Order: sequence, then C-alpha cells, then structure tokens
Amino acid sequence: MKFIFSTILLLLLFGEAQSQVSNPPIVSNEYKAWTTSSELNRWLLQLSDIYTVEMRMYQGNNEVNMPVVVIPSVQENPLTVMIIAEQHGDEPAGMEACNLLISELLNGELPAWTDSIEWVIIPMVNVEGNDNQTRNKSNGADLNLDHLLLSQPETRFVHYMYNRYMPEVFIDLHEYPLEPADENTGLQKRIQQQIGCVTNLNLMDSKLDEWSHTFILPHVQKNLEKGKLTFSEFWEGTSEEGHKLRKSSVDINDARHGMGAMGRSLSFVVEGLKGTFRNDNIYLRTQAQFKCLIALAEACHLKTDEIKKVVMNNRDNVSLQPLSNVSIKMDHFKAVQTGHEPLVFPYRNLQTGKDSLMDLSSMVFSEIKTIQSIDAPLGYWISKKDKRLIDWIQAHEAGIFPFSDDKGKAFKSNESEFMLQCISALPEWNTQLVEGIPAPTWKPEWIEMKGATTKDYIFVSTQTLNGLRWIMALEPESMFALVRYPEFEYLHHQYPILRVISR
Repeated sequence: MKFIFSTILLLLLFGEAQSQVSNPPIVSNEYKAWTTSSELNRWLLQLSDIYTVEMRMYQGNNEVNMPVVVIPSVQENPLTVMIIAEQHGDEPAGMEACNLLISELLNGELPAWTDSIEWVIIPMVNVEGNDNQTRNKSNGADLNLDHLLLSQPETRFVHYMYNRYMPEVFIDLHEYPLEPADENTGLQKRIQQQIGCVTNLNLMDSKLDEWSHTFILPHVQKNLEKGKLTFSEFWEGTSEEGHKLRKSSVDINDARHGMGAMGRSLSFVVEGLKGTFRNDNIYLRTQAQFKCLIALAEACHLKTDEIKKVVMNNRDNVSLQPLSNVSIKMDHFKAVQTGHEPLVFPYRNLQTGKDSLMDLSSMVFSEIKTIQSIDAPLGYWISKKDKRLIDWIQAHEAGIFPFSDDKGKAFKSNESEFMLQCISALPEWNTQLVEGIPAPTWKPEWIEMKGATTKDYIFVSTQTLNGLRWIMALEPESMFALVRYPEFEYLHHQYPILRVISR
C-alpha cells in the first residue's frame, strides 16, 4: 500500500464555464444515474483546474483512488469539519450530497462557511463497493465495521486523514433500507432522515450532548420539516410487538464512535431512507441527504466558537485527568417517563397509502447504563513479538505522533511506583449478547508479573487521546474487546498483554 499526495493550487476563475464545470456529475446527468468512481475523479480533477483547492488522492494495492477534498478556511484557527460518505457501496446518496456541498462551497454560495470552516470531505470511501454496486468490498469487508480492527487499507487511510486534521466536527453519511410493514397494522416506518449522536458512555461529553439534543437536532428537524421531510434521532428496532427501540449502537467499530468520538470530536452518523431498489428516487434521496447535511453543518457553524472551546479543552485534559470507572459493558434500559412528551414516529399505511404517526413510547429503551466497569490502569505493555497487536496499535497512532516502540522506558526510573499484571490462566472462552454484541463472559485473574523488561515490550498509555480505545479493546472482559474478533482469536489461549497499575 502506498499513499500518493498531489497538491494543486491554481487561480480561481469566474464565469459561466466555471458554474457548468462545478456542477457535480449527478446534476449534469439530471439525476438519472449515481456517480461512478471514474466520474467522480474526473469531475474533481476538473475542479482543480478552476479552484484554489487541495486535492489529495489515495492509491491502494488494487490501484483504487480515494479522493479527499480539502477546502481551507480564509481565517486562521478555523473550525475543522470532516465528512465521509459511501462506506457502503449501496448507499450512494451521501456521496452525492457531499458533491453538492463541495460544489456550493467552491461556487461561493456559502461564503460564511468557507471563511471560518476548514472542510475535509471524502465523498466515496468504498470505491470498490461503488463500482460493484455492493454494500461491502469484494473481499466481504464491511468498512463501517472496521474502525476498531483497521484491517482494510481504506479505513486505515480515513483514520490517517482524521488524525492529520483532527476535526472538531465529524459527520458520517449513510442510508438505511425500508423495513417490512408491520403484519398487524400494515404500517411501515418512513423517517426520511435520522441522526445518531454519540451513545457510548465513555465517549459522551455532557456539554456536546446537551447541544446536540437542545439545539443541533431541533435545528435540523425544523429545517427539514420546512421542506416536508420527516426527521428523527436515530433509533434501532422495529414497531413489532415484543421488540425494543433503542438509540443506535454503543459499539466502537463504527466511524462515529471509533474515530469521531474517540478523537473527542462532536460526532454524528446521518442515515437517509433508501428506495426499494438501487436507482429508486435518486433525486429525492440525494436532496433529502443534502438538506440534512446542510442543516447539520449550519447548526454546527452557529456554535463554532463553543464547539472549538469544548473540544480543545477535552483534548487538552486527556493527559491531565486519569481515567476512572471506564465502562466495559453497557446496555439500554427503559427510562422512567414522568411528564415527558410521547415518542411519536412517522409511518406510512401501505393499505391506504396515507401517512400516520405512531406512539412507540412503551417500546423505547432510551437510558444507557453501565453494567460492568473498571478503574483504568496507567497503560499496557504489549509484547514486541506480537506483530499483529503492534501493527494494530501503529495503525491507530498513524498521523498523531511518530510511533516509538520504546515508550516503556519512561517507567524505568520509577519502577517502585507501578506494578505489572498478567493473566495467570485463561478460563474457557464464552460469550453472551449485550447490545447484540457477543461480549466475553470469562473472568480472567490478573496477578503480578515479575521479570518483564522494557526491551521486550512497548508501552501504550491510557492518558492519551487513544487511552480509552486501549482500555475498551484490551481489557479481555470488555464487550468491545479484540478477543471477540476472529483475527484475534488466538488471545483466547494466550494473552501477551500486561497491565500497568499504580502500587
């Protein structure tokens, strides 16, 4: 794998030709077909001949280009917004919404947004899936479920770009399929746009979460409803009796949590309603996704200074405040509803063809609680002999700072203040489902480790930006642990990871 960067800085031109070239391919073809990867690359190269923009191209082993558009801000110290789309090749509306946004930004139709915001936009993450018109890559990899393992070059590169620009706002665009109608009522959920906020308890920031629910989501809803579009916060589940509705997953292998929230960004996943087949309602799906993206970006723009301040403070405090009570298992529960408005969702009656509202308050599990937590260790020692673990750590650190394999030497001078722990013997591997995730149920016993030396291990600290990732992934009882993935199944039988704790 290699990375090819080309920076093209050219004079900005004006006139009718500029306007025509800046139209995305979807506009030029009158919304008759989704944009292909070759059409996208060709259009972006045309833009680079007209505008002062930074075009960065990624080239992987299979010679697939992943375009990244960087539109710098006029002002110094801007708010950085990063948007990615089409991690799934069968969800193209987000990619088209990104292209419309790029066009409007470069055309000067959103001048305030280019004055104060630096934009990092990756319209098409899954180039292979787009070309094949498939959700996953040809090797079966689901890119949006690879943000913990980073097993694919595409996700590794997206993380590299995130670490390079460290955006204060992160937005991941998707589409979701129509659900079957309820057998009893004939009703089908018809929420055209939904937004998922950060739900993992370890990664939620009280201030950012408050803004999301008291200002940002209401702002998006108000703007979409003006355009006759239905909107809701992202809820998983169906309206069928016996099912439960819960806020979107707390797992850290998706981009919203595993990259955006992990980096302390104000992070969102946006999901638009798909059609019944790939080319169904191309115009409506694209416009709905675009209007949702615009409303979300506008809401963040209106709180630029506040977001920057909170995100900066969160990142600065990572190394100053030792972690405690880290949740390694969490689940959704029914909240006690006293005086709250009913939770009503828009549905379509397929028998009559009319829209209706359904109150699903009795099925909603809106409260997320910790069911197991630990006090955070100082960090972990990772055996240098375990190349798979070392490569995994390096992939997550790429772009943050130069990776060093001898950080453990920092402890050499104060060995009396810390203790190394290892797992004495591994119990039989077992799992239970938590949040739909096969979470480990074993009870490893940690004992003092003697005789380990820094020359055999590298050290990863929990008091860094990646500290929470290390805890959630390396604690063997965690519902987010590496041990639950086939690639790390060998950890069921040996655990070459040492805990570093204070004496």
